[in-house]
Amino acid sequence: MKCEHGDPVGRHPCNVLRIGLYELHSVRSTLLRMILLAATSSFGRMPVRSGPRDNGGMSTATVDRVTSGDRNADSIRASWDRLRAWDDDHRFWSDAGIAVAVLIGCIAFPHRFAVGRPESFLFQLALIVPLVWRRKAPSTVFAIIASVALVQWSVTVPLPADAALLVALFTLAVHDTPRRALIGAGVLEVGVIMASVRWSPAGDNPKSVIFLSGLVAAALFIGMTLRTWRAYMDSLLERADRLEFERDQQAQLAAAAERSRIAREMHDVVAHNVSIMVTLADGAGAVASSNPVQAKEAMAEVSAAGRLALTDMRHLLGVLRTDGLPADRAPQPQLEGIPKLVDGVRCTGLDVELSEQGSTFDMPPGVALTIYRIIQESLTNILKHADRPSTAQIVIAFASPYVDLSIRDDGRPAKHGIDGHGIGGMRERAAMCEGQLEAGPRPEGGWEVKTRIRAGR
Repeated sequence: MKCEHGDPVGRHPCNVLRIGLYELHSVRSTLLRMILLAATSSFGRMPVRSGPRDNGGMSTATVDRVTSGDRNADSIRASWDRLRAWDDDHRFWSDAGIAVAVLIGCIAFPHRFAVGRPESFLFQLALIVPLVWRRKAPSTVFAIIASVALVQWSVTVPLPADAALLVALFTLAVHDTPRRALIGAGVLEVGVIMASVRWSPAGDNPKSVIFLSGLVAAALFIGMTLRTWRAYMDSLLERADRLEFERDQQAQLAAAAERSRIAREMHDVVAHNVSIMVTLADGAGAVASSNPVQAKEAMAEVSAAGRLALTDMRHLLGVLRTDGLPADRAPQPQLEGIPKLVDGVRCTGLDVELSEQGSTFDMPPGVALTIYRIIQESLTNILKHADRPSTAQIVIAFASPYVDLSIRDDGRPAKHGIDGHGIGGMRERAAMCEGQLEAGPRPEGGWEVKTRIRAGR
């Protein structure tokens, strides 16, 4: 039986081309399924929220099968991740292996597809070999393959290696700009029209255009989708890295602020109590021979001040325990503790006058602690640095929402501001309450600390 050209039907080039293109369509469908499976596996790498699962009336065997399926899925996903990691590290060799496999598959096609001819082998080689560099230079590789396909269209018949055009377009859509991917799709669409007019692989021109255009659209769509997914995953990874960096930075800032706070509290507690102890011990030593009873009372006050300092340090450092034992967390000093603070300083022989003006009002505990610590540090500086002070005056003026503090003495400021961090710490405390602190010698003699802080809204 012969066709209209006089050649046997089974061997006519048109029939051969139709059979070859249908075989190529089958290969293309398998390739698309593999790509979709790979994309699904990649999506499976994203974290999935886990939680208790209600199995309802499922039997134990059913649950075991589900658990076994989850383990198998995790194993497959882990293997896919390892394969992706190797592919990223060895892109050239991976693409070279794919190109060799495709070339072997094309050469192994039956001889009725005209793949055994020398010119067909050369064209298939020219179409497939550039795929080795497809991810390194996608635009260049696409241009080379398209040029080879144009020459092939003018001198020979369709070949299985023409699928390299779809692979090149897919790579262009994934690894290059969307604009170039659309240009590449337009170039292939022109080739679709040319191939349909000359060869009509689907039987007639309209069907051939639809069939080949579907292949082009599928390659473009899958490539663009994978590109979008990769960009989304990259943005998630970048956001996670940024959040991790910000978290570490915030933790470092919080740790530094906590160290600064503990240092200020430790300075206030230790310096104040040690100053009282030193003053009392000096007084006890001075009157030990002439008035033993007074010296004994002074040493008792030294012992009480030392115990108080240890208690305050224990409360302050209790929050730093990491051995799992409960920390001793006592309330921080407030305004109610100022009279007791003044009484402790009076035991050293310094006459301290405490006066309040205006009516007290509710204020945050942190502001009350700031007022307490500023008064405590000011009295400590008087005991440590003032030369023979006899009196000290503390004035607390309440005028909601502000509190004015004034601590002054009549001693000569011999060593104020030479060293230490007391005044700097007081300024920091006042600044945290939207206030400013001034400290310096008075014109009439002595030293004065003044500040106004905001205690309410």
